[in-house]
Amino acid sequence: MAAVTVATVAKKVVEVLASNKKGRKFLGYVIGISVFILCIPIIVVFCVFGWTAGADNQAAMQQAMAGAVQGHVNESVYQERLETVKTVFADNGLPEGDIRKAQFLCLTTLSGMETQENFYGRLLACFTETTNEKNVYRLLEETFGIDISVEDEARLDELYGITPARKTDTGGGR
Repeated sequence: MAAVTVATVAKKVVEVLASNKKGRKFLGYVIGISVFILCIPIIVVFCVFGWTAGADNQAAMQQAMAGAVQGHVNESVYQERLETVKTVFADNGLPEGDIRKAQFLCLTTLSGMETQENFYGRLLACFTETTNEKNVYRLLEETFGIDISVEDEARLDELYGITPARKTDTGGGR
């Protein structure tokens, strides 16, 4: 009997509140706050346990990507290309930064061009024939018909150092 009375009273209160604009606004706030209060435990559980599960998944994803890249670079074809660049550049007295920059370019931007005639000699010339007007990137673009963005140039220079001008504009060595 008491349940019927409480339900009847609640129904009458809702009808009165819903009949005008201020009452509907009040009901909206009451319902919104009630739903939020009921969701607090769910939010807390998600933040505590869901966040840590996401961190584990992120770490696993990064490990998988690193393993894939490592496996890709360890293939004999790529290792051979890297060793050839290292040997050719080291035999010509180029610094480690230029060797690594050339290796990176060989595996990325110039990938697939290794079969061209005198590829490694032409790549070496791009690093040894630099002048004040033609940096290594302009020479690479001219020699291999590629485009290297200004952002990529800045990033490569940041990672591997700036390749200096090795010849004067008249063609003689410095």
